[in-house]
Amino acid sequence: MRVEIANPGFGPPYRRQDGDKHLHVAEGWRAWWSTEKAESHDGDHHRPEYYEPEEGQGWQTTYATHRAGVFQQVDLPREAQALNATIQARYYAEDDRGRRGDLALRLGVDPAGGTDGSSEAIVWGEWRGQTDGSGWEGKAWQPLYAELERVPGQRVTLFVESRCRWPVRNNHAFVKGAELRIVPLDDGEPTPDEPSDLARFLREIRDLVARILARLEGQ
Repeated sequence: MRVEIANPGFGPPYRRQDGDKHLHVAEGWRAWWSTEKAESHDGDHHRPEYYEPEEGQGWQTTYATHRAGVFQQVDLPREAQALNATIQARYYAEDDRGRRGDLALRLGVDPAGGTDGSSEAIVWGEWRGQTDGSGWEGKAWQPLYAELERVPGQRVTLFVESRCRWPVRNNHAFVKGAELRIVPLDDGEPTPDEPSDLARFLREIRDLVARILARLEGQ
């Protein structure tokens, strides 16, 4: 069952988050970032600039690394025992000399419905990018995946994270096409989408009785 997500394609309008002209974020989503010390060089991660590219949502740092992304809290229409999330992503992370930023992206789900991209509660999918050995150069859109096997409540948060190791001139990340699906609880009860055999039988009996009564009244 597909869950409704606000603006899954990251289309317009784009809003200035908290009135900041450098945080131009698609409606329904919010930017997040970390300014912690970078692991791979002598410096801190920087807050990216968020902008509207030709398609989807984009963010980038110039001659700086980042650990950042976007998130959205999602209310589930009913209880679920599992969730499957996907999103399309691409990137551009190099400079004019061919030096790479070693940028990678991943998708995650916070079962607690929080807003902290650094939370240990987030269940992350695999990293995809310049460091995963797949040969994905970032020009073509590729899917990112995340799965949640247990859902304690009816609000979760989708997180996207990009992280780069080296402060090259261009460290750009792009996303579009978010999707979230739930697996219903297997509680033996009929659901609105899939009525049980007993429910279908009782409905047929009820319809039959109604037709007989209508026929008798017409005599």
